[in-house]
Amino acid sequence: MESSYIIKIINGLNLSIGAIEMYPDFHPIVTNSINRLMKDFMKLEEDLNLKISRNTLTFKDKKFQEGGAREFAERLRKRGVQAITFERGVKEEDIKRFLKIIILQPHELRKKGIDKVLDEEGISKIKVLKIDYAKIFELPVVPDALIEIMAFITGEKDILSIDEFEVLRELFNNPKKAGEVIGRIDVPSCLTFLERIENFVPHEKLSSFIYHLPSGKRFRLMKEVAEKGGKVKEILQRFSDEEITSILISSFEEEGIEEVFRVLLPDEKRRRRIISLLHERITKAYSSSSVIRWKEIKKRLTEREDVEVLSKEREKELGLLAEGVSEVEERELKKEVSEDLKGKDLQYDYIWVLLDLFSFTKDVKVGKEIAEVLKDFVTSSEFDLVIKALEIFRATEYLTKEREKDLFRSLILQFKISDKEKREKVGKILSLLGEDGVSTLIDLLAEEREREVRRFLINTLAQIGESTIPKLRERLKDSPWYVTRNMLTILASVGDESIMPDLPPLLHHEDFRVRRELARVLGRLKDKDSFQLLLKLLKDKDIEVRQSSIIALSQRGEEGIPHLLRIARKRDIFGRNTEEIKEAIKALGRLKVERAVPFLKRLLKKRWIKEEIKECAKVALRDLEVEIEGKTS
Repeated sequence: MESSYIIKIINGLNLSIGAIEMYPDFHPIVTNSINRLMKDFMKLEEDLNLKISRNTLTFKDKKFQEGGAREFAERLRKRGVQAITFERGVKEEDIKRFLKIIILQPHELRKKGIDKVLDEEGISKIKVLKIDYAKIFELPVVPDALIEIMAFITGEKDILSIDEFEVLRELFNNPKKAGEVIGRIDVPSCLTFLERIENFVPHEKLSSFIYHLPSGKRFRLMKEVAEKGGKVKEILQRFSDEEITSILISSFEEEGIEEVFRVLLPDEKRRRRIISLLHERITKAYSSSSVIRWKEIKKRLTEREDVEVLSKEREKELGLLAEGVSEVEERELKKEVSEDLKGKDLQYDYIWVLLDLFSFTKDVKVGKEIAEVLKDFVTSSEFDLVIKALEIFRATEYLTKEREKDLFRSLILQFKISDKEKREKVGKILSLLGEDGVSTLIDLLAEEREREVRRFLINTLAQIGESTIPKLRERLKDSPWYVTRNMLTILASVGDESIMPDLPPLLHHEDFRVRRELARVLGRLKDKDSFQLLLKLLKDKDIEVRQSSIIALSQRGEEGIPHLLRIARKRDIFGRNTEEIKEAIKALGRLKVERAVPFLKRLLKKRWIKEEIKECAKVALRDLEVEIEGKTS
C-alpha cells in the first residue's frame, strides 16, 4: 500500500472528525467528507493496521509523522489506543459510529475502554488494541486515579484533577515505589513527564525517584539529558556523591558514560572527588578487564583538551626534532605539519606527521611517541589508522615491556566490547605486531579467563606462524595446566615436528585435559615417533583421553586403520569399552574402510551387542553406502 494513499485516508478521517464535531449528521459538509472517505476505504486491498507510538503512526515499518498523522495519533493515544485496524470492507455505518466515539472525552474512553465501547456499538470491522495500564502497573485491577495518572505521565492527558494530583504526590512520597512503577514506561515518556512535573514535586524527591529507576533505564534517561539538556539536568545534579558513584559504577561499561559524567559533574572539584571514589572501588572489586576500561575512561575524563595550544606545542616539538635533516626537507616537513594540524583533529593527523618525521630522522624519541599514540587510537577504536601505521612501523621496538602489555590489553578489551567486523581488525593489528609481541600474547593468554578471548588469542598466535614455536616450547614446561594446554593447541595449529622432543613428558601430565590436547596434537603430526606416542595414549587411564586418541588415530590415515579395527573388535565386558568401540566404528565409517564392512554387518546380527554400538555400526555402513537389512542408504 502506497504511503500517499495511507496519508489520504488519515487526512480524510481528520476532516470527518472535524466536521462531526462542528455540524449535525445530516449537514452536507459531514455527508460529503464521509462519502469521500468511504471511496478511499473501498479501494483498500488489505487491512489497514496502524500502530501508535507517541505522535507517530506506523504501517508495516513505515512511519508517518506529517501533520495529519501526528494529529490522528495524538487523538488515539489520548484515548488509550495503542493500535487500530480498519479491516478491508469496513462499512459506512461503522465509520460513522467510530467517528462519533473518537470525539468523546479522552478520560471517558480510557476509563471504560474504547474496545468495549466499539463492541457495544456492534462495530466489527474496526478493532483497537488499548494501552494495557494493568500491565504497566502489574496489578489485576487498576484504580481509575492510577489510569489517569499514567495517561498524564505518558502524555495522553494534559492535566490532572486535584484528587489525581494528590494520588501522584502520595506516590512520590515513596520514591522507590515511584521508580518501580514509572520505570516501566519508555525513556522519552519518562523524560517528558519529569519536565512537566518538576514545578510541582520537590526536586530532592524527583532525584530520589530517578535513582530508583531500573539501572539500564536510568542510564538511558541520563544519557538523553546529557545530549539534550533541559530542566531535568538540575535534578540529576542533586544526587549525593555516594549516589553518583553507585550510578556510574553500575553503568561504566555503557557507551556514553563520559558525556553523562560531565553533565552530572560540571564542578571540577566534585568531579575529582567522584573520580577518586570510583577509582578506589573499581580497582579493588572489579575484574582486570573492567579496571583497564575504567583507567581509559579516567584518563579521558581528566585530560584537558585545548587543540590550539597543543597544535603550537607539537609544531615546535616537531621543528626541533627535524633539526637533523636538510633545510629543504625541514621546510617541507614543517609545511606539512602546519597543514595537517590546522583546523583538524590534532591527535588523528599527528600520527601521520610523526610517521613522516620518523621516515626522515629514525629518531628513537619519535618512535616512542608513535608507539604511545597508537594505544590512544586503539582505545578510541580507530583500528584502520592503527593498521596502516603498523604496516610501516614496528611499534614493539619502541615500547617498554609494561607499555607493550598495556597496548595488548587495550586490544583484548576492544575485542571483548566490539562487533564481528571490529574484532577482525583487532586480530589484524595483533598479527601485524607479529613475533615481537609473542611473549606478551602468551602472558596474556595465560591470565585470560574468558574462553572466547582465549580462542581468539590462540588463533592469533597460530596465524603468526613458525616464529612462535621456540617461545611456545619454552612455556610447555613448569606452567599451570591451562597454559600448557593452550601452548599445545597453538603448536598443533602450526603443525611443526620440531616440538617432538617436548612431548613425551606430557604423556604423564597430571591433568587429563593436557593429555587430551596432546592426543589432538599427535593426530596432526606425521612422523613415526609421534605415532608411537599416540598408541601409548590409547591406554591412558582417562576415558576422554582415550576417545580423543581414537579420533586422532583416524587422522593418521592408513597407518591408523589396523588399530581402529582392533579397538572396534574389542569385547565390551561390563560396558567398560563401549565409548571407545563406538568412536572406533564411527572413524571406520568416516575413513570409508571397506574391509570393515563384513565385521560391521556381523555386529548387527549379534543379539548381545548393545543397541548404541549397533546404531554406530549402521551409521558407519551408511557412510560406506552399504545395504542394511535389505535397504540401501
